[in-house]
Amino acid sequence: MDEDTVGWSKERYDEIQEQVVPFLRSIGWNPKDVSWMPLSGYTGANIKDPIPDGSCPWWTGGTFLELLDSLQPLERLDEGPLRIPILDKIKEKGHVIIMGKVESGIVSLRDKLTIMPGRTTFNVALIENDEGPLRRARPGEIIRIFVKASQINEDHVHPGYVISFSDNTPVVTEDFVAQIFIMNLLEHKSIFSAGYECVLHIHTCVQEIQCMLLIESLDPKTGESLNRLPKYIGNKGIVIAHLKSSRPICIEKYSDLPQLGRFTLRDEGRTVAFGKILATNAPQIRRKQKNQ
Repeated sequence: MDEDTVGWSKERYDEIQEQVVPFLRSIGWNPKDVSWMPLSGYTGANIKDPIPDGSCPWWTGGTFLELLDSLQPLERLDEGPLRIPILDKIKEKGHVIIMGKVESGIVSLRDKLTIMPGRTTFNVALIENDEGPLRRARPGEIIRIFVKASQINEDHVHPGYVISFSDNTPVVTEDFVAQIFIMNLLEHKSIFSAGYECVLHIHTCVQEIQCMLLIESLDPKTGESLNRLPKYIGNKGIVIAHLKSSRPICIEKYSDLPQLGRFTLRDEGRTVAFGKILATNAPQIRRKQKNQ
């Protein structure tokens, strides 16, 4: 907005909204849920401090930080199933220290927990964050869990695995169905079809995947079905597809737990698509047998 040729112009502000709204609709957002405001990331204008007098006379709203302060807190996930995607691990002074972020549920001292995949169980000896020891940790907290080395084999702990309670573990699967928005495919791989291979990034998990089947293409503007079993999808398209990972991973349906149900797809170091998991299993592909 502060660029010389724009000069905090209301016309440019309106133009940006008109261009962005169709994109927001195409990826599932309701534009009515989006707040708009002019600001400058370069100068900081209207982020913490108001826009300088005379620069943007048509704007009568507050600053970005004031907007954040006015938002209602998101529904806490304390009551949800415990889910802690593992970020890293180290072994130190007779303990295996597991680092992760609590996405759902509450973890407390002496809890008996399970790591999936693999169903490795252990007891919590100590929980701490950057400020010190904790008796319990809630959703949103990045923590370190100390486990006695005698209880666990560190080779069974890997980034991308998920900690939970043994009676309510995340889904472990290789096959799942997802809705995918294609952003910008590579020039030499310009279509997304069955057989397409790339790298899935979901919570802390990074895994190679392959597209097995395109199930249905959707209208980017309305979200309605366009075509059943399309052969391929190009840039800016939306498709429901059956994906298969190269090894079992922990996931959840987006509608059940968004933190473990949304992902990006990367190819040769570039983000080419993002999506959400609709089903944690995939339909069996059956081919009609010709009569002999």
